[in-house]
Amino acid sequence: MSAYIVSKAHIDALVCVAQRYTKECGLRWTVGAYTKTYRLGSVETHQWNHEKLSWTLIRANNEGENALGALLWSENQQSVAERYPDDREGQWPGPTGLTTIEILAYTYTPPTHQPTPVEALKLLSSYEYQSCEHSEWKASEAYAICEGLRSALIQALPGYEKAAWAIH
Repeated sequence: MSAYIVSKAHIDALVCVAQRYTKECGLRWTVGAYTKTYRLGSVETHQWNHEKLSWTLIRANNEGENALGALLWSENQQSVAERYPDDREGQWPGPTGLTTIEILAYTYTPPTHQPTPVEALKLLSSYEYQSCEHSEWKASEAYAICEGLRSALIQALPGYEKAAWAIH
């Protein structure tokens, strides 16, 4: 299996997808004891408070698009670095000379084309294929984000809303 670091434009498109297809309820994922929610412009971290049966806000990040993109891109970079352990910084397959510092300094740029649900599902599958090469992938935030995005995109497919919930 081969892997490469996806382009910044690919990450921009995924962030755009999160903006467009999860704006009603946000994109929620769980990592350890914390649940994070992306909504336009922010990422909030909450923890379940069993005694009060409520969520407690731990932290709010007002750079949501940048945080989401940097998280996704760095997970992809980690995968490629593990897949190709002999490659040095800036030599990984993908954009020439890309460094960890550039990846972590990701800044969202809205794409000129907003992907349809089908295009977005394909972009998501491509991203996952490039990012699953390390042993912690299934436990990563990026994996949980991808699962949430996939669910939102399936619900955005034409005809989904009108389809029967069950057959009796």
